[in-house]
Amino acid sequence: MIYKEIVKDIENVFAGHVGEVTFGDIGEIDVTSITEFPLVHIEPLGTEAKVGHTLFGFNIYILNTKEALEDPIDVLDDMSDIIITFASWYNSSLYSVDTLPEAKVKYDFSGNRLYGFVLEGASFVAKTIKPC
Repeated sequence: MIYKEIVKDIENVFAGHVGEVTFGDIGEIDVTSITEFPLVHIEPLGTEAKVGHTLFGFNIYILNTKEALEDPIDVLDDMSDIIITFASWYNSSLYSVDTLPEAKVKYDFSGNRLYGFVLEGASFVAKTIKPC
């Protein structure tokens, strides 16, 4: 249930800032069917159980079409504003945050159609509750 809650919280952060939020393996998403941009895509990386807590990992893609603006630098500038919104929430989220992800430029994605950033390895820590 925690995994689903984390994904829902991430989606809620981006709601109102982007056209669409998708979830799953990035290689299996048909971006040609997406018409609302910018796009945020949440890709699960898995979980890691540790003593007292569990790590939940994601790659988070923040992308737009190169055609959306005349200059790719403008696209990156717009996507940076969305990242700042996410980072603000990420630093104050209900979950203990293991690592703040690095934003890397993602380009030539899906036949040179999309351009933006990927936040690689966003990790959330959920405390393990011991049964009574």
